[in-house]
Formats: sequence, C-alpha cells, structure tokens
Amino acid sequence: MRKGFPRTGSIVQLDPPEHTAVRRKLNAAFTADRIAALEGTVVALANELVDAFVADGRAELMTRFCGPLPVAVIAGILGVSRADASEFGQWADDAARLFMGGQLPTDEWVRAAESVVAMQHHLAGLVTARASEPSSDLLTTIIQASMDPGGQLDLVKAVTHATTFVFAGHKTTTDLLGNAVRLLLLHPDRLAALVRDPSLAAAVVEETLRRDCPVPGTTRVARIEVKLGDVTIPAGARVFLALGSANHDERVIADPLRFDPERADVGEHLGFGRGVHFASARRWRACRGAWASPCSPRACRACASPATSR
Repeated sequence: MRKGFPRTGSIVQLDPPEHTAVRRKLNAAFTADRIAALEGTVVALANELVDAFVADGRAELMTRFCGPLPVAVIAGILGVSRADASEFGQWADDAARLFMGGQLPTDEWVRAAESVVAMQHHLAGLVTARASEPSSDLLTTIIQASMDPGGQLDLVKAVTHATTFVFAGHKTTTDLLGNAVRLLLLHPDRLAALVRDPSLAAAVVEETLRRDCPVPGTTRVARIEVKLGDVTIPAGARVFLALGSANHDERVIADPLRFDPERADVGEHLGFGRGVHFASARRWRACRGAWASPCSPRACRACASPATSR
C-alpha cells in the first residue's frame, strides 16, 4: 500500500466542521436533476445486461447483473471508459475484500492491495486530466472539494474521495440488488406485482434496505463517555453499530422478518445510517425513477420467468 495513496481525509472518517464543509461540496453532485439525468442510462445498461443472458435460460445474477450494473454506472460517472469498466469492477471487488474481508491469507491480501493501488493511480490520472478541463460532473465536484486553503488541488484528498465513492457505491449497490432479487424470488407474489407495476420498485428497494440491508453495521469512535441503559461506553472506545439489528427492532417494526413493501412506514430504516454521516445515497429517493431503474421491467420479467429463476 506504500506505493499508493494514504487513506486519509475520507468523508466517512471526518468530524465537523471539516466533514460539514466537504459534505456540502460533494452533495452538489447528487442533486435530483443530476440523478434523474442518469435514469435512461441506468435502464439501458440494465436491459443490456439482461439481454446478454436471458436467451441462455439461466444466469448467475450476482456476476452477470448485480455486480456489473453499479460498476458500469460508477465508471461512467467518473469518466472511466466502457473498455476499462470490467477492470474497474475487479478493482472495486478487491477493495471490498481488502477493507471488509476480515483476515485474509497473506498472498490474497497482497493481491487485493496491489489492485487497490492500481485503482488509486488510475483515479489519480482521471483527476489530473479533469482538473485541467473542468466540467459539471462528479469528478469536478470531487476536485473542488479537494482544494487546499491556497486553492491548490490536494491530489491525495481527491483520490481518497473518489476511492470512497467507488467503494461505497459498488459493494453496497451490488449487495442491495442481490438481496432484492433473492427476496423477490422468495416472494413470487411480490415479484409478480412488481412486473405488473414497476412503480412499486422504490418501495421494494426501501423494504430490502430494511429487511436485508447491504451494510449490516459500521464502526464509530465515541468522542465522549456515553451511557446507554446500564452500559457505559468510555470516551475513545470503538463501537460497532449493528444497523441491521436496529432495522429488526420489534419495538419499532411490526413483524420485522416479514418482507412487506406495502408497509405504511416502509422508508423508516437505518440502512443509510443516521446523523451527520447519513449516507448521501439516500438522495436517490428524490428521483423515484432512478430508484426503479435497477428493477427495470425487462430485468423483473427475466427473474420472474421459470427459465431464468434457477
């Protein structure tokens, strides 16, 4: 990892006021208009992926659909060519293994680390190129959020922000899509309803985030001593927050194991966290069409077909 860029200044590790300033700048990339503009692209990519396997009669959806779709979208947003998108996806997978895979054998850890370093240098090249030709895209927003007080680009910060975006957007969305497909196949009545009425996709996504959230937990450091019930958490202690467990709290969610997109409180969950680190991805709710894009009618029909639901 010494050949790469240090992972310092990531927005998920910052506290106010620095976090507030960086988040305000990065949020400019996630306006409703910008997200809505992606809808046609995402639907076209989803349909293209389905068309590539639907005639085969069966497919391993995680590798043929759930993984490639978010990679292609993220690559496009960052200016990565379609030719490089598959390699970009491997880099993102290796980043997930490196940072979330627990204890890995040394040779696997080294390979994953080398892959992450390659991604960092590729992103650095994209950042450097975009800095000389600013646009209205995400990469330009990342560059603007990475300027030092003197107005000079801090390349380490820019690469860190871009890497965080890739890592957070790829792994979480891949697992979300996989979880949604699994839940729909286990509940064919819900899948049939979605095929008939694609506008239900937003509620399906929300209920999937609650029922089987792709980020079951996150770590934080207690800045002050906190008392919860009869437990005292000392200042400086590392705490693992079980978001998935909170989403199954019977005191808040009735029959939490039930997959029910028609819940009156379907959007009330902690799948995106809470507080100042509330995930910017939640802004996708501003465009219900963008929510529905991964659950395009063609993709839903392919999953509903007996020939491809094996």
